[in-house]
Amino acid sequence: MQISAIKPYTTSETYQKIYRQNKLKDTTVQEKPASNSTVNLADIHYNQLLVKPANEQISFKGIEKVGSAITSAIKSIPFEERLASLVEIIDGNDIIVAAKNKKTANKLLNESIEVFNKVIKRVFFLPEEKIPEAVAISRSEISPEIINLGKAPILVSNLEGKNYLVGQKSGVWITPDAKVNLNNKFSFSVKEKSAENLSFLRAEFSEPYNFTKFVQPSIVNVNKRTFKDLFLEDVQAKKFGLDDVGGMDNVVKELKKNILYPIKNPEAYAMRKKLNHGIILYGPPGTGKTFVAKALANDAQANYIEVNAGSLRGGLVGQTEANWRNVFKEAVDNQPSILLIDECDAVFKTRSTLQPYAADELNQVLSLISDLEKNNDKVFVISTTNRPELLDEAILRAGRLGKQIEIPFPDADAMKDIFNKQLKGLKIDKNFNRNAFADKMHKYSLTGADTNQIIDNAYDMAYDRLGIFEKIEQGTFTPEDCENIVLLQQDFENALKKHLDQNIKASGKTKRRPIGFTAKDNDTAAPKFTEIKQQTLKEEPQVAAMG
Repeated sequence: MQISAIKPYTTSETYQKIYRQNKLKDTTVQEKPASNSTVNLADIHYNQLLVKPANEQISFKGIEKVGSAITSAIKSIPFEERLASLVEIIDGNDIIVAAKNKKTANKLLNESIEVFNKVIKRVFFLPEEKIPEAVAISRSEISPEIINLGKAPILVSNLEGKNYLVGQKSGVWITPDAKVNLNNKFSFSVKEKSAENLSFLRAEFSEPYNFTKFVQPSIVNVNKRTFKDLFLEDVQAKKFGLDDVGGMDNVVKELKKNILYPIKNPEAYAMRKKLNHGIILYGPPGTGKTFVAKALANDAQANYIEVNAGSLRGGLVGQTEANWRNVFKEAVDNQPSILLIDECDAVFKTRSTLQPYAADELNQVLSLISDLEKNNDKVFVISTTNRPELLDEAILRAGRLGKQIEIPFPDADAMKDIFNKQLKGLKIDKNFNRNAFADKMHKYSLTGADTNQIIDNAYDMAYDRLGIFEKIEQGTFTPEDCENIVLLQQDFENALKKHLDQNIKASGKTKRRPIGFTAKDNDTAAPKFTEIKQQTLKEEPQVAAMG
């Protein structure tokens, strides 16, 4: 829109004339044909969304621009009137960014992005040559808020006579006609409404950028996660803890002493010199190494991060090391944290067997674990492996993964404990002999993961026995059909047989191979691993004070 012969902002007649010519049309935000420009979104934290392109910079380039360039005549309108005209129309998901130019606004907005703890749908850029850095104005249902995006503090004087010194990345709610002083270089008032109707000129003195169509899909996805189980508390799975871990009494005691107690009662460790930040859990697959780590994190109310050691490798030079740094940074930023590194032998192998790039990865992880001890962070690394003999000595020393705990196949008593805890809360026939069945599973060297699978198989057998699968197929099933299911002895016997057929007989074996087994050309078993770097096990790691 081209406007000519606009007089200085001293009379209202000129604006009334233009107002009539534009037929009361508000041109602030206009719909235009969709372009090929795209903006990626990132969930910074759960339910906190920001518009954030892939290069982690908010960019005004490539976004559909609404409105035209500012003309010299429009500049005669006082800044606070232009600002007030925008304050009139913004809502809780909009912000006004005022700065000398877009380059400055872009830079300072990205440096302060974490202060906007809400979804940003629209950004209005308001240029003003006299502004030394940049400020932002947002709105709530109560009143506008001014946010300092620059480094120099700003002074805000509200109507009640109170003065507020607002530092960078900070904000304060403002009353109508509040005075803002920007480092004694520029002052203005923040008004709720402009003196004249400037709606038809907003596209001339400001540049709105509408991100709504990019943000809306992510809002929907977040709300889906939020509402998914909102009214289903009665069927939510109970959060399990160490009391639910069966057959690992000694393991649980060690984890409590080395991780749980230091997190929950740091004052009890104030006189200790060192705190052990790393533990290796080693043993056959399915013995519960990951399960016990999750249970520990639940009891400690700690942030839990689980990574597969091999999954962090990138194809570019330095990318793998950067991935590890990001994982540890997340753990440190959200401490207390428990970081589980699953199948750690993929990274922690003896360095003499590694390629140069893999050695760099190992050195990076060693350095990151050592930093946890140096900085006394409440971050604990639990690594799991079923090949402990492959681990490098450097990873096993005190200050890194200085304590190693074996989780072997459960013995007869452990199997009974595991099985009984897994059956807790289920409807089981009173004639079912749990202990005798646990002894039978122990005979085949089964693990906790196996027993879980057998219980699931038992439900399949019960569904077959009661014709539930048939009802589902015929469309006659109702939820009431499952309300009174009781698992019988025959369901468990059939479930065990099915499990053995699928997992043991198919391989021609009657028992599991021992821990440390390595397949050779002649298929001979490697010697069972019985010791891990005995020199590291002889010394009990000392514990330091927790901050």
